[in-house]
Amino acid sequence: MPKQKQAAAVKAAQHYRPLTESQLSQILVMTEKDPKLSEVHDVVTMIITTGMRVREMRDLRWADVDFAQREITIKPGTPDARTVPFEDKARLVFKKRRLCEPQAEYVLGESPQKLLNRVSRKLAAISTGLGIERVSFHILRRTFAHRLFSAGASIIVVMRILGYKGPFQGMLRIL
Repeated sequence: MPKQKQAAAVKAAQHYRPLTESQLSQILVMTEKDPKLSEVHDVVTMIITTGMRVREMRDLRWADVDFAQREITIKPGTPDARTVPFEDKARLVFKKRRLCEPQAEYVLGESPQKLLNRVSRKLAAISTGLGIERVSFHILRRTFAHRLFSAGASIIVVMRILGYKGPFQGMLRIL
């Protein structure tokens, strides 16, 4: 591989590197303490505990969240439907959001895309302010996958949770 292409590939891989536990902790602590950053904390927590894609979060309805089974149904009623388990941290965020907007159809409120746009801008500013390379929703999703692998999950389990159909559909970039 020519040196220029190799350098570009290394730079791209570094750009999409998952967050370390320390970096993630810094972001969560900062966003948890400041009520103005509550939305950021909620979205970050949801992604790092479920691995959902942005569009899946945007489209997530309360009818898709099963508190009793502690799972979310992504794309219900379609051939691509899957269930994703969630842990206590996500459950607390879901319950808090439900209490804040009890009439909302969507988990992220009446305007999920506007909320995600706001959170994306704030997250980029927060991460840069902490001296962390710009953090995107995709980086958080990679962090989720990396944490699963670190905990001993198999590639098949991680693929199922993330919604990949095959190992070459972006999965190998996470490894």
